[in-house]
Amino acid sequence: MKKIALITISLLCSIVIQAQGVKGFVNKQLQTYPQLRLLDLYKSCFQDYMGAEHLVSDRQRVKAYLDEELSTTTLDDLMPWNYEPCGIDSNYYRVSIRTIKESVISEDLLLDAFIRSANSKKRPTVDSWRDRWHVINLQNKNNDMDDKKQIEQLYKQMYQAMIAKDIATLNTILAEGSVLIHMTGTKQPKKQYLHEIENGTLNYYSVEDDEISITVNGTTAEMTGRSRVNAAVYGGGRHTWRLQMKSKLAKNDGRWQFVESKASTY
Repeated sequence: MKKIALITISLLCSIVIQAQGVKGFVNKQLQTYPQLRLLDLYKSCFQDYMGAEHLVSDRQRVKAYLDEELSTTTLDDLMPWNYEPCGIDSNYYRVSIRTIKESVISEDLLLDAFIRSANSKKRPTVDSWRDRWHVINLQNKNNDMDDKKQIEQLYKQMYQAMIAKDIATLNTILAEGSVLIHMTGTKQPKKQYLHEIENGTLNYYSVEDDEISITVNGTTAEMTGRSRVNAAVYGGGRHTWRLQMKSKLAKNDGRWQFVESKASTY
C-alpha cells in the first residue's frame, strides 16, 4: 500500500483557493483513498483547523526528520499527487516529499514554508475544535440523508418505469454494465433485461413498497427493497410476488445509478 506523503507537511497556503464543502471533501477523499476510515477524515479536518500536530519552530529538528524520510523512501512508495488540501476549509496543504525528489521545489524552500506555517497562526482552542467538528459531522450526516432520499426515490422511479415500459428512463437509472441476478441465479445484463421488458417477456403492473433500507458510503451505496410486485413474466400468469431486491449503487457526476441487483422473495 502506498504511503500518503511520508512527511505530510501542512503548509499555510498563500494562494486563496475555494474551500471544499463537506460532501465534496468526503467524496474526493473516498475516490483517492478507497479504504478511508472516519478516523482519517477526522485527522485531516483536525490538522486543517488546529494546524498539524507535528508543526514545530525548530528547523533542525524538522530537517532531520525530512532527511530521514527522503533517504528511506522511493517514488514508488508515494501517492501520485504533489499536494492536497487538508479538511473542509483548506487552510493548510499537505505537501508530498515527491516534490523534492522530482526537483519541483528545493528542500530548503519546503522547510521555510513549513516553519512559516508553524508560526503564522495562533492555534485555536480544543473547545472551539469540538464545536467545529460537531458542525462538520452534522453536515455530513445531512448529506448522507439527502443521498438516501435520492436512492429511495430512484428505486420507486425504477419500478414505475418498469410498469410503463419506459426504456429511456430505465436506461438512465441502470448503469452501463449493470447486472440483474434473478432468483434462479441467472445473471442478466442491462441490455437484455431492457429488451425483455420492451418485447413483453417481462410485464409489470403494480408495486406496493413494504420496506426500503439504504446504507451510503461516499459514492457507493447498498439498498434492500422489499415490495409486493404484480407481474407476469416468461409466459406465466399474472401474480403478486413478494420481491426483495438487494442492490449496489454508484454515484457518478452527482447522479446515482444501480450497478447490480439480486432478486429473491421474502
